[in-house]
Amino acid sequence: MRIRTQMALTLTGVAALCFLVSWLVGLLFARNLALEMITQEHKKQINELASISEMALDPAVKPSTVLAEHLRSIPEVTPNVDYAYIETMDRRILLHTDPRFDGRTVAEFKSGRPAGLEYVGAIRREGRTVATARLGIRDGFGATVFKDLGGYLLPTIAALTVCGVLLSLALGFGLAFVLSRPITRIAGAARDVGRGNLDVSVPVVSSSELGELERDFNGMVSRLRELDDLKDEFIASVSHDLRSPMAAIHTCLEFMLRDDPERDKILPRHRRILTALTENATRLSVFVSNVLDAAKMKAGKMEYRLEPVAVSPVVDSLAELYGSILKNRGLTLSCAVPGTLQPVLADRAHLERVLANLVSNAIKFTRSGGRISIAAQSRAGAIEVTVADTGVGIEPEALEKLFKPFQQADSGREAKDARGTGLGLFLVKRTIESMGGTVGIGSKLGEGTRVWFSLPSAQAADSSRRSAPADPSSRGAKILVIDDNEAFAEMTRQLLEAKGYRASITIDARTARRDAASDSPDLILMDMDLGGMRAESLIRDFKADVATAAIPIILCSATSDLAEVQRTLESGAACFLPKPLRSGELDLRIREVLGARETA
Repeated sequence: MRIRTQMALTLTGVAALCFLVSWLVGLLFARNLALEMITQEHKKQINELASISEMALDPAVKPSTVLAEHLRSIPEVTPNVDYAYIETMDRRILLHTDPRFDGRTVAEFKSGRPAGLEYVGAIRREGRTVATARLGIRDGFGATVFKDLGGYLLPTIAALTVCGVLLSLALGFGLAFVLSRPITRIAGAARDVGRGNLDVSVPVVSSSELGELERDFNGMVSRLRELDDLKDEFIASVSHDLRSPMAAIHTCLEFMLRDDPERDKILPRHRRILTALTENATRLSVFVSNVLDAAKMKAGKMEYRLEPVAVSPVVDSLAELYGSILKNRGLTLSCAVPGTLQPVLADRAHLERVLANLVSNAIKFTRSGGRISIAAQSRAGAIEVTVADTGVGIEPEALEKLFKPFQQADSGREAKDARGTGLGLFLVKRTIESMGGTVGIGSKLGEGTRVWFSLPSAQAADSSRRSAPADPSSRGAKILVIDDNEAFAEMTRQLLEAKGYRASITIDARTARRDAASDSPDLILMDMDLGGMRAESLIRDFKADVATAAIPIILCSATSDLAEVQRTLESGAACFLPKPLRSGELDLRIREVLGARETA
């Protein structure tokens, strides 16, 4: 249960309990007050009866029926009075509200009658008591009064209690919202930090303990950002400084082994040493490139020059590069990439690095005598490239985490030279997705692994660009941004509007369907994590609604969970963009999606 709801229910419960206790205390007070008023009335009646009796029993006055009539009218006037009588000094009843007891003894009257509350008034003459007046109250009088009073007041109390509870609910939820809002902001920012976004901060709107927590959180994130920048700067600097000497070493070794006119004079043992040096230089070069690329990607500084690239020459070059390593390891490499295959739209250098990572991984986890294959084929306007091996394989539960940075499968740790940075597949995924493609992996333990990626063919991409509108932003395409991080949503809106789009934002996933149906946007840009609701569920809702079914959806997220991205894409999204968003890449994807919609 969310803290806002817990606080609201707690405050409401306390307020409702206070209301109930107050009304109960009020009811008891009203009962006691009513009893006190009736008691005073009874005392007044007994004193009045005694006074009338004094006059009626005067020897100079002949007893009249006035006393009897007054006495017998008391129960009628006061229903809670059970009886009244005049008792003489010899304990006989002179007059009684029940005429049957006139003249009888008090003992006869009270025989078998339970003791109850009586009020007594002395009848005096010439300073001495000559008789007593007695007033008996019905048994259970207090309970009767409470019952009658409750029956009269309970409907009013119930109505006031209901009003009080409703008011408590309103006050409880209002106060809970005010108190929990800073906590909710901090929780959202903490989620962003957990996803790797260190460019977040929460506004400090209070000088209370919550304000101190907000300031401390911002300070912590700022320090983390400084440390992260320092780490990235250090890695990038070291990696960059290593690249040049590594390239020189690798070039010299290749020259000595392949191009030197006197290479035949190299002794066999020296050739083995040079081959081992070449293998390790190649591995180190891939390692340095991976570290540097990871730092660039994290800083959002990775650049891609997309152009038509033929896959076959890239694969041939790679086979030549790893030829000596494969031979030394006792592995065979087969390539099935037709020379007539359509070029892909990609950055050649990044495509080479992707294939180098995949082949390097395959070599690492394949034992001597194994096979590695590279194949490519055309599939639905895209080119799919597959790198497969007959190596040790990967456990099914480890497949998803392989696309996260610094993650490796446990199954390959016994393989020769299997240790690495764990960056290879992470970079493959991010690079291919940044160039508009998708990545997949399959493996069986003990049988080998197959990794494939798909990139749009240059011909299909060129056809799409020719048939799409020249510039969707020129007609002010309307885009709805759905993201529970208000700061990120606002930044994205400004970025889109700077490109000429009309943008609106929704930070509450529960109102997203209504907003999309009422605004009728041309495109939806949606985060994958919407504060407790997954984008996969919301996309299915959009596609099931006639009003929103045709609106294309672009996903964006900081997640590196490829399986989750794939599931969400399969629910109906057009494509995926990693966070942080880059202006050029975002604009390119929007143009492609809107162009595809126009030609559909």
